[in-house]
Amino acid sequence: MLANALQIPRLGSPRDCPRTFRVTGNDDGMLARCALALMDAGVITDAPLPRPGRGASDLLQRGLQRWFDQQTRGLRYLHFELNVNEFETSAGAHRLCVELVNHREFTFGNQVLIGPRVTALEKAHPGVGQAVLLGLHAVSRRVPLYTPMVAQDWASFSYWMGCDDEREVLTQLREQGDDPKLYEGLRAREFYAAIPRWVAHPKKPAGTRTIERLATRNDRAGRVVRILAELSALQRGPDWPEPQPNPDDVTMFCHAAILRWHRDDPMPRILDDFGHELAESGEYIEHFSRALFSDPRLGTIAGSDDVAPQYDGPDAAFKDYFDNLARLFTMLRLADRLIHEIHGAKP
Repeated sequence: MLANALQIPRLGSPRDCPRTFRVTGNDDGMLARCALALMDAGVITDAPLPRPGRGASDLLQRGLQRWFDQQTRGLRYLHFELNVNEFETSAGAHRLCVELVNHREFTFGNQVLIGPRVTALEKAHPGVGQAVLLGLHAVSRRVPLYTPMVAQDWASFSYWMGCDDEREVLTQLREQGDDPKLYEGLRAREFYAAIPRWVAHPKKPAGTRTIERLATRNDRAGRVVRILAELSALQRGPDWPEPQPNPDDVTMFCHAAILRWHRDDPMPRILDDFGHELAESGEYIEHFSRALFSDPRLGTIAGSDDVAPQYDGPDAAFKDYFDNLARLFTMLRLADRLIHEIHGAKP
């Protein structure tokens, strides 16, 4: 899938961003228990009766669609799919997989220009633009936003051997007897000419006093800092789960949005080169959140495997997972509001 997704798509209106929900599977018993567990958990309410001949998957599809629509209501820039899939493992065991993934038709997400307005915020209120960038970076740990800070990380990985520029690479070329002029990677001066260092490495975000003072205003700066405060409070909350463990240290490669600094920045090139490297290595995942359940209503939590946490129940674990998804959707809605405040013309 990744190899076919390396072409940056034609941009569309944020209103066209698709958000879909799908249920697939043949084990009606498991899907019915899934629906019952979600009803017990209060996720599915007033579930409709399945239509004749369509079974439990229809009940689950229509019942969970209402919850999904509520969670995604108002989103303008972020898009994804929620899939519930029943499948049989190689050992013959049945699993129910719940995953939040990038929308199949928009693997590279919606491209949004943020540089002009973030720069204006930084000039008018020093540190606020940097606070925005750090806030988006915190979101990108859970929701794969492609931001200028992420672009710098990937440029460092793809071109500079983990450093801030290409000097180490050029030194190795000389030591190997090669001409440094043969280096074809992105040079740091090209990157930082397009994306200032304070954007790639924000070190002086606005302090508490500045945030509190601006939060009382009714202009863009006030709206932005209030959203940042909500995001910060959400992530500090006692019920906010840690990001899912990644046993193989693989990279999330799917994008709810691509936040461009300006029209001529190197972010598409970095994304393309980094994506090709991942495609060749196979060390990537294309989901924001994923869990496997052997049965939503029986057993205890069993551990994890190579792709996702596995739950053998009880339905409390199923409820906890959907509660955590609801918190993730809260973050998505806040991030979407923040993007709306800082977006400019499309790149």
